[in-house]
Amino acid sequence: GTGTLTFTPGVVTQVVTVKINNDGSYEGAETFNVNLSAEANATIAHGQGKGNILDNGSVEFAQAVDGTYAGALTGSGTLAKTGVGTLALTGVSAITGATTISGGKVSLQGQLGTSTATVNTGATLAGIGTLAGNLVVNTGGTLAPGNSPGTLTVTGNVTLHAGSNFVTEIDGRI
Repeated sequence: GTGTLTFTPGVVTQVVTVKINNDGSYEGAETFNVNLSAEANATIAHGQGKGNILDNGSVEFAQAVDGTYAGALTGSGTLAKTGVGTLALTGVSAITGATTISGGKVSLQGQLGTSTATVNTGATLAGIGTLAGNLVVNTGGTLAPGNSPGTLTVTGNVTLHAGSNFVTEIDGRI
């Protein structure tokens, strides 16, 4: 379908809800696109966003720019963060599948319930939220708790592999 998305002056992000109706059949991996065009008095930096619709409820944030997700992720699916942008997770989520951070940064400001969160090479987990599960930081991945300063809580086990990075703030300085 189509619609109009209006930004008031000074607002640079909008929440777009995509409702999936009566999708009870397995069709394999599906995607949807959000196309932005016909801007007035503005410039669109990235004209298309892509979302994945998978029958097992997996979600991927493939971001080239910074953004915030304030909603709740629930169910048995997985969460993946790719791309160079920062994703701020501010909602309360409880997914039972794995969370994988493979690019950019996840700033956990809310709560993320997951079996295991894994931070891969070149990616960062930061913030002051709560990770209800285990955390694994692989070689080249970074754990950077806090928000000048602050506490990131992990209720499960934390594993920092050889070559991983732990960045901490003292008095707001890294």
